[in-house]
Amino acid sequence: MIQVNNLSMKYEKAKKNSLSNISFEIAEGEMVGLIGKNGAGKSTLMKSICKFIIPSEGDIFLDGNNIKNVERCLDDVGILLEPVFFQYMSAYDNLAYYLNIHGKERYLSEIDDILDMVGLKKSRNQKPTDFSFGMKQRLGLAQALIGHPKKLILDEPFVGLDPVGVKELISILQEQVKRNKMLAIISSHQLYELNELCKRVLVLYNGELVFDGIPDFSPHILVTLDREYLKEEKIKGVNVLENNRVVEIKMEMVDDALREIMKKYQIKSIETKKNSLEQFFIE
Repeated sequence: MIQVNNLSMKYEKAKKNSLSNISFEIAEGEMVGLIGKNGAGKSTLMKSICKFIIPSEGDIFLDGNNIKNVERCLDDVGILLEPVFFQYMSAYDNLAYYLNIHGKERYLSEIDDILDMVGLKKSRNQKPTDFSFGMKQRLGLAQALIGHPKKLILDEPFVGLDPVGVKELISILQEQVKRNKMLAIISSHQLYELNELCKRVLVLYNGELVFDGIPDFSPHILVTLDREYLKEEKIKGVNVLENNRVVEIKMEMVDDALREIMKKYQIKSIETKKNSLEQFFIE
């Protein structure tokens, strides 16, 4: 479990906090999306959890242990934030070195399997200097996944991947989290892909946590009426939108709501609006 309690961060010389009183918990088996505009505080939050920076206030607990007080509390955390590779080493040797310096030599035999999983087995002997950006992302993901971590902290994992690579990554993460009972925090601006992975989302805005939960992504019907809808009628499932002449109805309530609307209004048009994480984020 990850617990974040009243976390705040203000960088030196900054006029305002990058994070302000953030609190949430993530349990085993959860994949949670982290979204927000540039500068919202996403990277600061993830770096705080990974001990890359020290927050100004608040506490972070991993499995009940305060990360301030435990030296090797990140041993079971796979991290993809700012991956660093030794350019003169092959992809295989980079992973081997990573395992050695973290005392995880017992997983050396799994390097080829991990490289195969992320699509780099044929490139095992190539150096990162010869890699495209997308291949470096794959190697960073391999570094995060090797060693059977129980928690994943991933920042923009889809960047640089083609559509096939994105689908492969989504499948890998879904399988790994389910099989190994992991938890994951995934930050991304590619909201459609994030929606495929995460039911629950955390939304940061100007350093504050403004939403923590499961957005409603079910399809809705938009109905344009011949005249203004009278709010006092209070038809169940109807939400009034533009100029009081467009109403929104949840799909599961559309039959009863339309039947009531048609008793008093003429319908000019009907269209389906698929709710999405992108629309939720913009709103």
